Amino acid sequence: MKGKIIGDLMPIGFGLDYSPVNEQGVVFLFAKYHKALGIEALQIIRDQFPDAIGRIKVSKDQFKEVGIEFEYKSSGFKEHIKKKQYDGENCRFIVCWEHDWRECPKEIEVIELKTKLPELIETGKISKKLKELTKKQEEYLRFYDDMLNRLKSKLPNVTNQKALPQSWCSIPIGISNIHLEWCIMGRSPHRKFSVDLHFERKNKEENEKLFEYFKNIKNNLEGELGNLKFQYPWGEKWARIYTERSFNDKSEEEIEEIKKWGLEKMIKFYNVFQPHLHKLKEILSTK
Repeated sequence: MKGKIIGDLMPIGFGLDYSPVNEQGVVFLFAKYHKALGIEALQIIRDQFPDAIGRIKVSKDQFKEVGIEFEYKSSGFKEHIKKKQYDGENCRFIVCWEHDWRECPKEIEVIELKTKLPELIETGKISKKLKELTKKQEEYLRFYDDMLNRLKSKLPNVTNQKALPQSWCSIPIGISNIHLEWCIMGRSPHRKFSVDLHFERKNKEENEKLFEYFKNIKNNLEGELGNLKFQYPWGEKWARIYTERSFNDKSEEEIEEIKKWGLEKMIKFYNVFQPHLHKLKEILSTK
């Protein structure tokens, strides 16, 4: 989705590529790591105050039920006080990404995931492997971070995407499950780098219709983009249009050349395919 808001890149293994930007991300991370954070069990997550009921251990064989409220920022809890939902006893914990409420009642314990999760790694309660990247992952991360910075300098309003330590990098274009993509393929040192338009809709027929639309104007597209490869089906139901080029990933000179080529092609792909978005939406709306 164009203009989507994302957080900072998180270490591999947490289950989220980017840090939370809303309450839903907080719920996900807490549900995954609640035991390491001191909540023995989650009994229920619900749509009323407090958001969850959990159990904490008070002795070897005894547990106590506690109320838990999720907030992106802890200050969001003020609204529950204003609405008189909090009675001083029905919520023991606020779980948030950022603790920004100094006047929080003393009887409420705040679990700030932004600081607690790194602490869990350092104390060994979460595997330290989470903060380690392989050499190859580090290379991908540096490569795509550079590519995205170059793209943003040329087309500043196209994407807020951040690099990930993987062999591909997607660029949203405004329609769900349709995106542009860079991809590195093959074994080192003889690699291939592609610039693609992907159709990854859940419905196979939708992908086929979109693919056929562009295949029917192939000559026009190649007049602007050069030789293109059209692939459908790709996998079980997806489709893609792409161009690729070989390079040696042990040669700094060839890496720089492939980056220049990939940037130029991505800008051309965006400028050529973007004007067709209204037609794609029209095709998708037709039953």
